[in-house]
Amino acid sequence: MGAEHPSHLPGLVTAANDDVIRAVVRDRIERAFDEQLAPRRPGADRELRAESPAAVITGIAVLRGKVGAR
Repeated sequence: MGAEHPSHLPGLVTAANDDVIRAVVRDRIERAFDEQLAPRRPGADRELRAESPAAVITGIAVLRGKVGAR
């Protein structure tokens, strides 16, 4: 990230205030994680466990972009 590789995540977070964009992002998350990855996970809470790594990685990426960490 940083100046060499600008992050689009802060823009996505800001755009999430728009109902249409929020619906598109939600649909993509559900298709990618809930429909494709979750069925491969054993046990209960499959959707949550499928989305959790992406949530952590996204949070780290946003924070690093905001503080300018490499």
